[in-house]
Amino acid sequence: QSWLKAALNIKEYPVNNNHSLVEYYQELNGFELDTIKAFFAQGNQVVRHHIGELDSVIEELYARNKEALAYITNIIAVLINNSKECMLEKYIAMAEIADGQGIPVSQMKKTIDEMVSVIRDTEQVLNTVSTRNLLINRSKLDGIEDRLNFEHSEKKEAVKQYHEELTDEQVIAALQDSLTQILEYAELESEESEAFRSSIETFMALKDKYATDDATRNLRKRISSQFYVIYERVFLRAHDDWNKPCAIELFLKYGFIDEKLLSTEQVLHLWHYQASDNTKKIRVYTIDEWLTLVYEKKRIPSKNEFDQRYIETLRQELHQRKITEEEYKIRMEDGKYMLHYEIVNLFEYNNRVCSGRITTFVPFLFSDSLGDNFERTAITADRINDIFQKIIDVDFSLFYREVFYVNRALNIEKEYIEQEVMPEVILMPTVGSKSVMWQDITERQRDTSARFILPAFIDGSVEDMILNLCAKFRWEICRTIQGSTWNDIKYKSLTSEYSDYLQFYRKNRDLSEEKKEKVKSQMVKCSNRIADVFAMDYESWVKGESQGAIRLNKVARKILAMYCPFRKDIRKWLLNQPYFQEVITSYELNRQKKARTIANHYKMLKNHQMSVTQEMYDNLTFFEEM
Repeated sequence: QSWLKAALNIKEYPVNNNHSLVEYYQELNGFELDTIKAFFAQGNQVVRHHIGELDSVIEELYARNKEALAYITNIIAVLINNSKECMLEKYIAMAEIADGQGIPVSQMKKTIDEMVSVIRDTEQVLNTVSTRNLLINRSKLDGIEDRLNFEHSEKKEAVKQYHEELTDEQVIAALQDSLTQILEYAELESEESEAFRSSIETFMALKDKYATDDATRNLRKRISSQFYVIYERVFLRAHDDWNKPCAIELFLKYGFIDEKLLSTEQVLHLWHYQASDNTKKIRVYTIDEWLTLVYEKKRIPSKNEFDQRYIETLRQELHQRKITEEEYKIRMEDGKYMLHYEIVNLFEYNNRVCSGRITTFVPFLFSDSLGDNFERTAITADRINDIFQKIIDVDFSLFYREVFYVNRALNIEKEYIEQEVMPEVILMPTVGSKSVMWQDITERQRDTSARFILPAFIDGSVEDMILNLCAKFRWEICRTIQGSTWNDIKYKSLTSEYSDYLQFYRKNRDLSEEKKEKVKSQMVKCSNRIADVFAMDYESWVKGESQGAIRLNKVARKILAMYCPFRKDIRKWLLNQPYFQEVITSYELNRQKKARTIANHYKMLKNHQMSVTQEMYDNLTFFEEM
């Protein structure tokens, strides 16, 4: 605390204990409406007095709240900021050194966890009661949390090494009667356990597991409803079990339910399969790893299928009196409720969607679905990162967005800079042909990672699936940033210009009749969904037009060239082609104008003895060189 005061050069925030007027108006607010009306009907002077006094109370409360918010944000800025000098960075560096030297770090980890918890909780409170944002570097905070793996590291490493040293024969032996192992681990009631076992055994006996008759469809539905209940119970027990059985590991990661549903070769491939890696530029998580982050409150629960945030869902339930005020407070803090919400709203929903088999879906692996070519079907973090990088090598600004930059230590209160924020990928334990762009940001913070969802086992082209994710992300992040003006042509943006183009293409003089017919067929194919038409054009832009192939009409090309520009060397090469000269020249003029504006602004700051940080210079480089 003394270090904080010295670093911030601030005094302890004073607390005003004079709440009498506030308490008076709170109590008055609780009176019956008829009583209040009768009281104020006694005379105009009574009303004027209360209005004047209440105005003063509100004004004072507003001023003090504003002061308190500034104090809170200053404190948080000391805990975490964009420099290497923040307390979290210093403390975690000390813990890493100690852990490397074999010194116990459990207490240090606890302190780091408390710091992160304070930051997360403070952010949640401010999001709830005010419009003030903490302006935290989310990528940095998430990265710090991912490094908090000191505690039990030796035990975890020993278990990992033991599993790696298992022979194939030992693995097969360990996975014998996996269904029984999983059901016993879930500690279900005997009736529930036997009901699920019976359903699985009935499914095993089916000759056509994709049959659409009523009996088979009802069986699959019954299995799916039971599966997620069992999954949640197994997850909660396994969370603190470093030495969980092999069958439990495969069940949680990849939806493995019984060794008899797969061939021996498929089982061994699955055991040696390593899909996730959170050290890559784009972090990739299996579903159990993602749910662990949510359960441990290192990630905020995802939105549901109705685009509602966790806190909005709880408020709605409170308003509808489905939960009490006390239950609301508990669920805001309890990881178990967050876990259940994530399983129901993210996992259960997207597991089915990613499969691409909505009517014949089952939430576990079986031989027919997995196929014989495991290497072609299974996806890895390396492969995912390579595909994203190929797209970024064409569309360099894909994951950049304009954010607020704050560095209070250098008196920088607000600067707009371009910041690259990479998405996080969550793998569903299913074989599938669909990808899902689940959300473009977390909560309302622009500098938070998007959440992309892919099946762990691919049935189709993973390159096309990821390119479609990027197209949908481009559209949704623009909608989020533009807010209510996303389709208002008065405010130029990707979504507003594309919406205007598709709405009035029949009257567009830049389009021939042949091109208009092509746009019409696109609209019909996409059921008039503008975002889907854009995604189709974006895929042509990245795969075809970046190679010089003419795939788009003049209007679509102009919009994409402005808002999804190619990398500099591609632009330079395409300038030699007549179809691209006008649109690339227009983009270059806008880029140079923006770069000059930023350079002049930074020059003015330096002339006034104000700081220009590396992050700000990087922003200038973005416009000058990219």
